[in-house]
Amino acid sequence: MFSNFKIGVRLIGGFLLVAGISVVVGMVGLQNAGQMNQLAERMYSQELVGLSTIKEANIELIYIGRARSNFLLATTQQERDKQLAAIQKSSATVKEQMAKAKPLFVTERGKELFAKFDSEWERFQTEQQRALALAASEKLAEHDPALVQAMSTVRSKADALDDMLDELARQKDARAAQANDETEAIYSGSRQTLIAIIVGGVALGVVLGWLISRSVARPIGRVVEVANRLAEGDMTVEIVGKSRDEVGQLLDAMRHMTQRLTQVVAEVNASAESLAGASEEVSATAQSLSQAASEQAAGVEETSASLEQMTASISQNTENAKVTDSMASQASGQAAEGGEAVKATVS
Repeated sequence: MFSNFKIGVRLIGGFLLVAGISVVVGMVGLQNAGQMNQLAERMYSQELVGLSTIKEANIELIYIGRARSNFLLATTQQERDKQLAAIQKSSATVKEQMAKAKPLFVTERGKELFAKFDSEWERFQTEQQRALALAASEKLAEHDPALVQAMSTVRSKADALDDMLDELARQKDARAAQANDETEAIYSGSRQTLIAIIVGGVALGVVLGWLISRSVARPIGRVVEVANRLAEGDMTVEIVGKSRDEVGQLLDAMRHMTQRLTQVVAEVNASAESLAGASEEVSATAQSLSQAASEQAAGVEETSASLEQMTASISQNTENAKVTDSMASQASGQAAEGGEAVKATVS
């Protein structure tokens, strides 16, 4: 089926097919890159951010436990008020962080755990308020001033450590957000570059296909034209092979063949002319022989006529001889009879 199409059409079709395959491969690559970008985005915006918010809520829950312990160990009402404010602040932060994290958990188990956490949180808050109220009714703790100073120093150091850990956590969150932004930027740049490469590759493939098919089809068309003119007997056709590829080599071979055929035709023409001269000489000789044969035939005819006359004369002579013989025989008989008569007379 494909052999019915011209070479140029087949070449362009082949390049278009390759270009189409490149487009398909590029589109698949773009689709996969898009899916990877979506996964990276989801990993950050849902998984990592969700993990970070849960971590923050868990830390605030630890802060609540620490403030609650400090509330029980407070030696002044001012310290109790401070720790109670810290408990309320951390409780509000837990609610805020859990509210941020809730939409990021899409599995059924995650939703179930959040519903359970909400009910448990309400019960926890109720029990904590009751416990703090009971603790507030108790007398302030009495401790040795040195112990109070030591505990204050420990709390300040612990707060400093908490601040550093918070800073480290915020740095990691910032780095994760930056990595997500860089991933998005890389994906966007890669997508644009890949699209440009696909479009450029298809355009280049079409142009190259057209140029290559043209560079092949035109010389082959010239070969067909030369072959047709040679088939018609035109040995004056000009054959020029400009390229050094197989088609150019074919044109060179056809040029050498034409030159050789021209030489052979010239030799054949020379031989034909020589043969024509020899034929003329043979014709003249044949005419001379024909004339001599005609003369010989005329002589033969004359000889034949003479022979016929001689035959007639011989036949006539034969008849005359027969008549003479008859007459001689008759005369001899008569002579014998005369002799007998003489003898009879004498006797």
